[in-house]
Amino acid sequence: YPGARLTQNMLSRIIFSSITVHPGGLINHSDNRNTSTRRYVVNLKALNDFTLMAGSSITVDGLGYSGGYGPGKGAIDSYIGPGAGHGGQGGESYFGTAGGEAYDSLANPTDLGSGGGGSGSIGASGGGAVILAAGGTMRLDGRISANAGGCSGAYCGGGAGGSISINSENLLGTGILQANGGGGTPYGGGGGGGRIAVNTFESNNSSLTATAISASGKTNFGTWYAGAGTVYVNDGGAARLTVSNGANPAAYQTTISSAIAGTQALAISTLSLTNSRLAFDNNVGIMVSSVSFASGTNVLTVGSMAVHGGLTMPNNASLIQNSTETLVFTGSVVMKAGSKFAHTANSAERSAV
Repeated sequence: YPGARLTQNMLSRIIFSSITVHPGGLINHSDNRNTSTRRYVVNLKALNDFTLMAGSSITVDGLGYSGGYGPGKGAIDSYIGPGAGHGGQGGESYFGTAGGEAYDSLANPTDLGSGGGGSGSIGASGGGAVILAAGGTMRLDGRISANAGGCSGAYCGGGAGGSISINSENLLGTGILQANGGGGTPYGGGGGGGRIAVNTFESNNSSLTATAISASGKTNFGTWYAGAGTVYVNDGGAARLTVSNGANPAAYQTTISSAIAGTQALAISTLSLTNSRLAFDNNVGIMVSSVSFASGTNVLTVGSMAVHGGLTMPNNASLIQNSTETLVFTGSVVMKAGSKFAHTANSAERSAV
């Protein structure tokens, strides 16, 4: 009801017959501060229907790992902090301290966003985690937000976006899902985007707006953005993966290992990149029906890939191979001016062509 609040202070799933959040209602979880142990998430299941009405929200902004904590934490150094990673890699600090790495599941993320680095422990907190399930129809017309928190001091590294995981038989609604990284203060690195996954088992007739973009680390000499997060949507077996940094240029990668993918053979119907640097390690083979390079500069790094159709490489798009496997295209490959094919560097042994 209006003004009602539910705060979850545990990890275990809470099960209800049905759930309705009215306008003005809020669901969140307790703060996971000063620990690298995941203690609190929003973890709810409706045996029947779950409704998040317009004007209501599930908000866990800045409730993830605090500065210097988490699997993708930004380093705590003597001066300037890098950004934290989660879905995307964190941005490095002005003096070159590397940002935090990617982690968590692509298809069913449940972890918190990591905290940024800094001097002492002043890095920004990451976003929290929202895990929702419904045995019937889930209607999302409100807002679900797992954004990173803001920096509170100078030379602070940004926190990483958190997780939003949706599992439902049927899905409706026009709501907003966000798991965005946080910005670093001058000379600190930006926080990487988080992870969003939407899995439906019968029908998905929603038109949700989902973003998991990174944030920037700003210096007097320019603005550097971290790696974009991931948005994974599976409508009963037809998976779509979107890696988008919006209008922000991505200076750092979104890395997907076999542990993150949960498989060594990842099947995707549509892969879409916008201003991103997406890198699959050479233990992950990709089978994809369509690859879309949208606006901005995009770099796709793969070891093994089969595209069931053609590929058009627009201006400022790059395809880089990190193995000696054969890339397969069943249709025409068109390279526009400014696009390129390349491979990663070889050392003493031939490892990429």
